[in-house]
Amino acid sequence: MRKTRFTLVGLGVAALTASGAMAAQAAPTTAPAKAVVVDSGAGAQVTKCKNVNRNTGYVHAWTKSNCQGYHGKKSGNDSNYSSKIDNKATSVVNSGYVHQNDTVKFYTKTKYRGSSFCLERSDQISKLKKFDNRISSHRWVNGC
Repeated sequence: MRKTRFTLVGLGVAALTASGAMAAQAAPTTAPAKAVVVDSGAGAQVTKCKNVNRNTGYVHAWTKSNCQGYHGKKSGNDSNYSSKIDNKATSVVNSGYVHQNDTVKFYTKTKYRGSSFCLERSDQISKLKKFDNRISSHRWVNGC
């Protein structure tokens, strides 16, 4: 089994830490998926999307849960999502290649600004919680 860890990044961290809510969300849990998901809010569902090939070099986003609805994909960074997917993503997958920058960091605002979360290579979130319909940009990074 693997451990899933939840991490919030951005302006909300200080507020959560001060209120004590961060400690409840940061506790490691086990999940059947293969790699570590660094996410997105408590209760995000991590299940396998059957219609995604791994190691293709893309980050994927869908407008509905479980990789359904409109599908957008990008092989590189994207500082400003198109109107078809901007603030509409509900499920995401990182099918990147193994290389130095193989983690995807998603942002709530364009130009890599706002609150963010990371998704490591080969991981996915089939139903975003905190970031549902709030993603506007992403970039490939070397861990988070």
